[in-house]
Amino acid sequence: MAEQEAEEANQVFQHVTSKIISRHLPEYERTIGLTAPNHEFRSKLTDAIMACVFTHMLNSDRWRLGDLRRDLAKANKEARSAQNSLRKLSDILGALPQSFRDELATHWGIFGEIAHRSLEREISWLIDVSGLTGIFSKHLKALDRGGAPKMRAFAVLANGLADGYEIATGRLAGITWDEYDKRYDGEFLKLVQAVLPLAGKLADMPGRPLRVPRQGKYALGKYLSTLTTARKKKRAQAQCKKP
Repeated sequence: MAEQEAEEANQVFQHVTSKIISRHLPEYERTIGLTAPNHEFRSKLTDAIMACVFTHMLNSDRWRLGDLRRDLAKANKEARSAQNSLRKLSDILGALPQSFRDELATHWGIFGEIAHRSLEREISWLIDVSGLTGIFSKHLKALDRGGAPKMRAFAVLANGLADGYEIATGRLAGITWDEYDKRYDGEFLKLVQAVLPLAGKLADMPGRPLRVPRQGKYALGKYLSTLTTARKKKRAQAQCKKP
């Protein structure tokens, strides 16, 4: 029951967040020159923003996401195992004759009796633990894509937006340098700049705003230039490995 409630709460969160994002998608399409709604682009951008928000909520700057996911998966497994064991124990004790249960109670004392009566509460708590850790582990499975360790949520956003840009335009996401105006430029940069205020607002938590490149006026362009160059290099390496 607790796992179902946690999943329902997660679905409500996703539904509300998706509705907020959907109102901005036409603007993002126009930013990269799309003249008609693009379902794949909208889906990718929605996923990217939500993944960014979720990553930031988990305060993932403190852990590697892969390690955190594995720990959550282990906690989920152990909680389920403990839950099943306590349930079996409770059922076995409950099936004993009352006279024998009374005899046991005289030997395990008052603290033992309190522990016995607490079995159902312990089982309920373990259900909550297994439900929540299972949901978090599931969401984290596809999020660890590297990037700056102190801006992991932003890296998730940038990679997701790059995926959406490439699907919608058929071009690789890239950043250009305008030598005349001495600034970074390009459609992908403009897309990130357009999406960032909404992602920052959705991810904002008391005392912990979304971490983004801010060191100097070229910080965002430089970060995205490094990121897109790395993506292109990785793609080229993958192509070379193909038979």
